[in-house]
Amino acid sequence: MNRIVSGVLAALLLLITTVKADKGSVSFQNKEFKMSCPESGDWYKGETKTKINETTQDLTLKYDDSKGKGSNKGHYYCQYNEYVDATTPTIYQFYVRGKVCDNCYELDGSTLGVAIVLDLTVTGLVILLVYFYAKRKNSAGPTPTKGPAQAAGRDAPPVPPATDYEPLNHLTRGQETYSALNR
Repeated sequence: MNRIVSGVLAALLLLITTVKADKGSVSFQNKEFKMSCPESGDWYKGETKTKINETTQDLTLKYDDSKGKGSNKGHYYCQYNEYVDATTPTIYQFYVRGKVCDNCYELDGSTLGVAIVLDLTVTGLVILLVYFYAKRKNSAGPTPTKGPAQAAGRDAPPVPPATDYEPLNHLTRGQETYSALNR
């Protein structure tokens, strides 16, 4: 029972800690990364304000992780025309740094939670299957018989119990300390 409670709490903890950004995001897939700005805007890299791309909402670039240097890692931002005040446009900033590979798969919390719940469900079904199969196999033995039928009515005397044990033979009993019956 304690394992079940621990498993349920762990699954709930995984589902609770899954947080998704409300506005922009960065996601890695294989050797590419994709940045999403809340709205369409101009993309820039680094403090030098080097313009990367035309006005888009999403920007996908190849991530170069050769020798751990990562030429694409660093500071990016998109600038779009939702003005904070009369003259300053909104800037949404990103910092990209990661490790990539050709056959990587990103595992998010909800996928892991579903896998855990599915595993627990299948395990429970296997346990029930084994239980019912074992119960059916053992029930093929002789069925216990009921005692003699009682006489009808409330005033009938109770039926004496059947003697389940044979009385001990005093000739075959040992004479050790605990074999004698003290009355």
